[in-house]
Amino acid sequence: MRQIFAHLHIPKCGGTTVADVLSRNFGAGLSTTNSILNDYQYNAAQIARIIDSHPQLKCITGHKLSLDLPFDRKDLDIHAFTWIRDPVDRFVSHYFYHRSHTNLVPEAKTMNLLEYTEWALKYKNQKMYINGQTKFLSGGSMKTIRSMVKDEKLLIFPLSKLHESFYTLAQRYPDAFTRAMKKNKNISRKDQAVPSGFRELVLPYVEEDMCLLELSKQTKLEDEMPHRQNHLLGKEHIAEVRIIAFQSANFLHRVARFIEKQC
Repeated sequence: MRQIFAHLHIPKCGGTTVADVLSRNFGAGLSTTNSILNDYQYNAAQIARIIDSHPQLKCITGHKLSLDLPFDRKDLDIHAFTWIRDPVDRFVSHYFYHRSHTNLVPEAKTMNLLEYTEWALKYKNQKMYINGQTKFLSGGSMKTIRSMVKDEKLLIFPLSKLHESFYTLAQRYPDAFTRAMKKNKNISRKDQAVPSGFRELVLPYVEEDMCLLELSKQTKLEDEMPHRQNHLLGKEHIAEVRIIAFQSANFLHRVARFIEKQC
């Protein structure tokens, strides 16, 4: 059975940092589905065709992945995982990202945070941030997400525990995840303070995502990388360790022979 890992990359949920770790673990076996303009998500049949067309593929990541995956394929062993972010922090990150780095949402450049919040949430101009994480994964069905988690088809992690999440993946899948993350990437510059009471302003629009965040916190996490020396080192480092061990053994053998002659 062919093992496939699927990272469901919810926008503004640490995906750049995660992609860096996945790249170091899977190398040429990693494929991304990200696209700037085509923002629709693939269905299970399309994902199956991608997998079948790329025999080297071991892990797939991107915004076009949801829980609509070919889990029913008997020849595929699919492991889906994702990170859930505090939805208020996610919305703030979205605002400052587009304010500082892109021209895709010009309103973020011309409005302050409170003005933008009213435009984006109250007037529904940024629907992906109104319970957007739940909608991204399952079209808005918490029941589907809970069922997938219960059946161990989906691992959901809180983004606030990113290091521990990768330790957990390394514990569960030691042959696939051998390298932990280094540092967070893609941190946007903030040119204004988040006003007092802002959280209470956003919460009514993200109640389902708050439930999803609480569900992610129930995932049992590891505190450190598993103590498997061969899994923690790259192949080139393992070779170096073996050479050093061989040289040390030879040296000790020569010392022992010298002492015997002296006696």
